[in-house]
Amino acid sequence: STSYLNTLTPAIYTGVWATYQINDRWIMMLGIFNDTDRRIDKAKGISIGSMLSYEKGDFKASLSNFSGREAYGLISVTDLLMDYNITQKHKISCEVLYNFINSDDINNSFYGANLYYTYMINKQKSFNLRAEYFNNKNGFGYDVKENSIYGITAGFKYLIFKRIVLMPELRYDKATKNTFINDDGG
Repeated sequence: STSYLNTLTPAIYTGVWATYQINDRWIMMLGIFNDTDRRIDKAKGISIGSMLSYEKGDFKASLSNFSGREAYGLISVTDLLMDYNITQKHKISCEVLYNFINSDDINNSFYGANLYYTYMINKQKSFNLRAEYFNNKNGFGYDVKENSIYGITAGFKYLIFKRIVLMPELRYDKATKNTFINDDGG
């Protein structure tokens, strides 16, 4: 399943990225592209993206930003990802994201954090947990203002063949306001 943070953030870029390896631990990327999530550019102009990545041993971190014009206004997304392999079988990860949108009719931001735990059973199988917090003060994407959503997802990932993955999951979500269909108050 997709987390709330990744549901509402841009995902498709058409443009060019340049990568510069600063040293054996640091990598810098810069990109120029059209608006995101569309194959037809509805907001003429250029968007800029950047990413700074660090890797040392079992620890990886990246800080990225996307800023530009979308059809509904200016957008800026900042995302911090961190991964740490505790052992060969145990991995933890964290994602913190802040999204800001500003236009004539929308002045909105949302933010949140996801914590991940992965237990590698073997090369083909893993058990996965995700805990998430999503704060959506102005109701962007869900039309419910002053709302926070908490979720937990447990799943099993099985690589059947090289490119076929089976991923059954159980998910529980709770919101501070009526958000979901047939929601009875939380």
